[in-house]
Amino acid sequence: MKILKWLAVISGVVGVVIVLLGMISWILDKSILPVDYVVNYFLVSNSFFLIALTLLGYIICCQLKKE
Repeated sequence: MKILKWLAVISGVVGVVIVLLGMISWILDKSILPVDYVVNYFLVSNSFFLIALTLLGYIICCQLKKE
């Protein structure tokens, strides 16, 4: 379970970093990564957030079953 917690945290942090890159790219009106549209940053970060939520939900569900 400890590894899953770390994967969830890492996935959440990567999602936040990508959102920040998207916001900076939008403010500067300059592409930081080779991405054509700013919306693509948020689509990718959404995937990382969903992975983090799924892992945390699984961890919580397993902890409830143990009790």
